[in-house]
Amino acid sequence: MTVEEFLECYADGERDFSRINLIESEFSEDEFCEVDLSWSNLMGVKLIEVDLTGTNLTGANLTEADLTGADLCNINLTGANLSRANLSRANLRFSNLTGANLTGANFIGSDLHEANLQQVIGLETCKGLENALWDDSTI
Repeated sequence: MTVEEFLECYADGERDFSRINLIESEFSEDEFCEVDLSWSNLMGVKLIEVDLTGTNLTGANLTEADLTGADLCNINLTGANLSRANLSRANLRFSNLTGANLTGANFIGSDLHEANLQQVIGLETCKGLENALWDDSTI
């Protein structure tokens, strides 16, 4: 599916995009709330300042994705691969990252308040966690 087809389907009210392939696609300042992108291949995708509040990204491949400034509040990233992803300034409040692969991910300036980080992989390799906000997070 192309970016244009995705945007058209979303505009038409479709919300189930599970297992979609959007490798290295680019979105900027869009809003895709409450969308099912579970098990999708989003490797290298650019979702800069995109609002994905409440989206299901269970098992999604977000390797090297750029989510700078994205709103990922209350998002499900259970088992997702976020290795080497850029999550700087991202809002991950109340998000579920249980079992996610965070190897080499960048969290500089991110908000992880009350996020679930249980059983994550590679937490010790993440960049910027010392500058991230993560009070009340579950680790």
